[in-house]
Amino acid sequence: MQIPNSSWKNPVRGVNIRQVKSVMVQAFFFPILILALQGPASVLASPAQWSQDWDDLEVSTPVEPPFLAEGVSWTTYFQSHPQLKKMTLGISIQGSAPLQKNSDLPLVPASVQKLLTASAALKLLGPEMRFENSFGGWIDIESGILNQPKFKISGDPTWGHEYFEGVSGKEGVTLRSRLGKVIDALRARGVREVQGPIEIESLSPDLGGLSRPTGWKSSWATECMAMVQTDFIANGNCGTLRITPLRQVEWLTPGVTTPIEVHLVRTRRRTSHLEVVPQMDDHGRIIRYRVDGSIGTKSVVLYLPVHQGSSWLKNLFLAMLRESGIPYRENGLEYLELYRALPFAVDLSSRPLIEILQVAVQNSLNGVMDRVFHEIGFKSGGVAAGAIVFSHMRERVKDDSLMVQNEIKDGSGLDGGDRMRPDTLYQFLLASRAEPEFQEWLSTFPIAGQ
Repeated sequence: MQIPNSSWKNPVRGVNIRQVKSVMVQAFFFPILILALQGPASVLASPAQWSQDWDDLEVSTPVEPPFLAEGVSWTTYFQSHPQLKKMTLGISIQGSAPLQKNSDLPLVPASVQKLLTASAALKLLGPEMRFENSFGGWIDIESGILNQPKFKISGDPTWGHEYFEGVSGKEGVTLRSRLGKVIDALRARGVREVQGPIEIESLSPDLGGLSRPTGWKSSWATECMAMVQTDFIANGNCGTLRITPLRQVEWLTPGVTTPIEVHLVRTRRRTSHLEVVPQMDDHGRIIRYRVDGSIGTKSVVLYLPVHQGSSWLKNLFLAMLRESGIPYRENGLEYLELYRALPFAVDLSSRPLIEILQVAVQNSLNGVMDRVFHEIGFKSGGVAAGAIVFSHMRERVKDDSLMVQNEIKDGSGLDGGDRMRPDTLYQFLLASRAEPEFQEWLSTFPIAGQ
């Protein structure tokens, strides 16, 4: 089914919101999660801290009970906080000052959904699982030519990501960091030339059949917070585009070649008015952009989704070969004498899953958690990941009446179809304390883990 084109108007002040959290939901839910995990005798947030603006909420040093001042009821507490009056709250708290408020009301969990994904991933995939990636080929020992170059990729969501590659904010550097290992290895082995064609094999071919979720807002088509999955994921599948007052268009992100069709009028105003319209394939992956409107006297920088997959990887690699002075020929030798060929391999796999989750959950990385979510389904024989995570939750809760009206559509909490009941979540948290992977899971939490 063809997904309708979407437009993104006035993106001049575009911000890469790939990492944006649902602050309101985290600020409300996580203190309750702490109560469930730590028990009624220990909490990490005081009423005074809760009274701050949501954007400024901080939780630090544990405080001793009681959570409420002596003689103060939960009803009085909530009435004294006008921010809470404007929300639909679902609360299930046990202990010396219990409170049940809409505890069986199914609510959109937002980023709290990442906790369930992390729990299921640690249980079903294991904390040491890695997204496998590698580069290999055969070196002719007489000529020093590398033949049959081949990448094996897994849709690793951490490739080139500033949170995982160790060079925050330097997009070009992070993208090149793993390919730099290949270049270094080629030099160390004395390779004088690489002969193609370059083969790229997907280790997760099912990624190609995934479509843009129906539960996403249409406006997210050109926003980087919602990452459509591809066989090669670099920089969170987001690229930087610059448009100058001369109507020149340039991708600043290395390797990106997504076509841009520009229809702009120049003005003498400082500001610009742009409308970015993506053209998508049948799975919701963007194959080109059209930019309409007016361009002012300042350049405009946009952060847009990039779904080129394996061609992006090839472009990056060829650029780095040129920079390193290693020649590349697209049509290599027709026949390689195996007796004089030595194997060449470089492991480019990701960090262990537990390290990925500790970063992705704490920083609310939507695309990373969705990729982990789908991996759960792939490793479970192709069963829908939502059904697997739901079953994982049911096994912990052990009460079918608590599972009614809960819906799991994705791994990050972006899908509008997600629903979670507070009493179900509370029971899941309590039951999880007895599980072997509990401490590792807890270490991923934005608040309790710290």
